[in-house]
Amino acid sequence: MNVSEINLNDSSNKRAVIFGGARFKPEDKYYKLTLDIAKMLGHSGYDVMTGGGPGIMEAGNRGCYEEGTSNAIGLNIYLDFEQKPNPYQNITLHYESFLSRKYAFFKNTDIFIVMPGGFGTLDELFEALTLIQCGKIRKVPIVLVDSYFYAPLVEFIKEMLLKMGTISKEDLSLITMVDSVDEVGRLI
Repeated sequence: MNVSEINLNDSSNKRAVIFGGARFKPEDKYYKLTLDIAKMLGHSGYDVMTGGGPGIMEAGNRGCYEEGTSNAIGLNIYLDFEQKPNPYQNITLHYESFLSRKYAFFKNTDIFIVMPGGFGTLDELFEALTLIQCGKIRKVPIVLVDSYFYAPLVEFIKEMLLKMGTISKEDLSLITMVDSVDEVGRLI
């Protein structure tokens, strides 16, 4: 399926985007937590969109797919390593470039769930923050899951960016940090 076969402008279904690392295995706590969050989202009527690969992406698609009430959407990118489409997608899209793939992530999304991950995850997090800050996409919750992982980053943002005046105090309200499925559930 390609991007023209689904309507990214259709906002009739609520849509959650889950970002996170490709290197987590099914036995890892973050994989299991993502699986539970995605099940809850699917049960709550959210389509769940991920990068379509392994790790957190697989857990996000899998939870929604196994819940069976919403679409598990994978936005796959052609890479030489790490990126093989996971088997838990009702809708699979393939992209040559990160730019077009990012557009699909940010179009008509109702909530961003940001699990632990690497450079790609942080890139997606800061892209979402920038687009909301600049008014290029509508303001939706950006949820950082796992305070152990994200507290040092949030502290850096407060201690460096805010104190130096490179962001405003209101920009801090774009981020919510949580540690459980129930906390995510309360945000939706």
